[in-house]
Amino acid sequence: MLTKTQLEMIDSIKSRLSNYKSLTLREGQVVALDFILNSTRKYKVICAPCGVGKSLVAMIAGMSIGRFMYLCSSKQLQVQLEADFPYPESDVMWGRGNFQCNLIPSLNADSCPYAGSVPNRMLSDKDECKARCNYELKKKRVLASKVQILNYQYMITEANYVGRFSDKPLIVCDEADTLERHLADFIKIRIGSRLINKLRLDPPKYKTATSQKGIPSWIDWAGDTMDKILGALVKIGRKLESMEEDDERALALKKDEGILNSLIDKLIIFKDNVDKEWLFDEIGVDGWDKAWEFKPTWIPPELAYKNFFRHGDSFIMLSATFPPMNIFAKTLGISLDEIDYIEIPSTFPIENRMVMLVPSGDMTYKHYTESVPYIIEAIKGILAKHPNDKGIIHTVSWKLNEAIMKIGGRRLITHTNKNKSEILNKFMESKYPLVFVSPSSTRGIDLNGDKCRFSIIAKTPYQSLKDKLVNARVYGGGVIGQVWYASDAAQEIVQAVGRGVRSESDHCVTYILDTNAVNKVVDSQGLFPRYFINAMDV
Repeated sequence: MLTKTQLEMIDSIKSRLSNYKSLTLREGQVVALDFILNSTRKYKVICAPCGVGKSLVAMIAGMSIGRFMYLCSSKQLQVQLEADFPYPESDVMWGRGNFQCNLIPSLNADSCPYAGSVPNRMLSDKDECKARCNYELKKKRVLASKVQILNYQYMITEANYVGRFSDKPLIVCDEADTLERHLADFIKIRIGSRLINKLRLDPPKYKTATSQKGIPSWIDWAGDTMDKILGALVKIGRKLESMEEDDERALALKKDEGILNSLIDKLIIFKDNVDKEWLFDEIGVDGWDKAWEFKPTWIPPELAYKNFFRHGDSFIMLSATFPPMNIFAKTLGISLDEIDYIEIPSTFPIENRMVMLVPSGDMTYKHYTESVPYIIEAIKGILAKHPNDKGIIHTVSWKLNEAIMKIGGRRLITHTNKNKSEILNKFMESKYPLVFVSPSSTRGIDLNGDKCRFSIIAKTPYQSLKDKLVNARVYGGGVIGQVWYASDAAQEIVQAVGRGVRSESDHCVTYILDTNAVNKVVDSQGLFPRYFINAMDV
């Protein structure tokens, strides 16, 4: 129970928050604050649905300590937090690409010729430019702020390469179920075809770490690759010495220099930490002919600590969905004994967020072809039931996406890999009862009010077993790998349901059609939050 002193402190802090000083805390918020302020463990994990007011809880808890950092996964959420907790209550920091270059207005600060190393003749100019740089001035202000709102990618890069935004008494991790992805992206090595061809790189002789000479050959490969990169950096330095700082060729070389330096840093980490848990993969990415990737099957505890957890003394982790805590601990390389966990109930009326289980077809690969017609018929029936409502259909795969779009008519609208934002904005702004059909929208979109009155989960959102990492976890990770796989799909189902119910007065009904997803919800209820299970119906 919160003590009288703690309650008085909470009221005092809330009175300083301009958008919240007149509001009364909800019951769920009080429970969450009691949990945070009285927990002695390093990692305080709070599973709470949309509408509980997690960000306000985190702000009050953080301000009770004094200095803290608030992390989230998207710029969209940073913008929302900036509006909810405006300066000087907190301060938001973005990457260089969000600031105009003072020297060359047509460029962003990440393309500034003075970013990074420069020839000796430019050093004085660099100091002058830095002193009035929009990015540097904002960064200086945010570093002095007691409440810093950053995104994961920026924080991890800055804290480890620059040494700033570190050493915090508390770090709040919003959307914490995505933290593993951000850490994995930072740790892994990816080399695209452009660099492969430019540096004339050879692939590693052995493609698996489990082969007898796999690890030694990978370490040798990393050393050889670093030598070639260092040679390329020397050539770039010589060329820059003879170029004007605003020369377009110089700007391109500076960008290459940054990419190569970052790759060297990753190769050093790789050489020191590679073991039989690491994977090598040859993939196609964003139109590249090929790309090489090295990544660990599970994030090693030493790398998790070095790259993230050493930067804070205590962590509050927030999300609407979490895997079981033993899986969460495994994916982040942290100790289960250091985790404290609580689930906060939903404050939304159940009738406003119903989840209808409508088993209509088995969408596994073996039964896909015979089941698609039944899924299509079920979708047609739901569309007829909601003739004047906007909705969303989560297809999970492009193949099923295409099949559903063949239903035809004016209502169905979809996107490609390149125009999703444009089509989504068109859908959200339209007054016509459009239905947004998408394989990739279980997260990151806010369809409040009339933007979405029904949603359909047409296929279970399993990760592809063709992905080497997914395959290695499922078939090489024993029971914990299989539970991780099932839990990941459960989290995506809950996230998909949450796109259309954004407040207590909002309402959206969800239909789950894939028999596998229905069975998952019925038979594996422990993988789902209780507030989700309470809203189920058949």
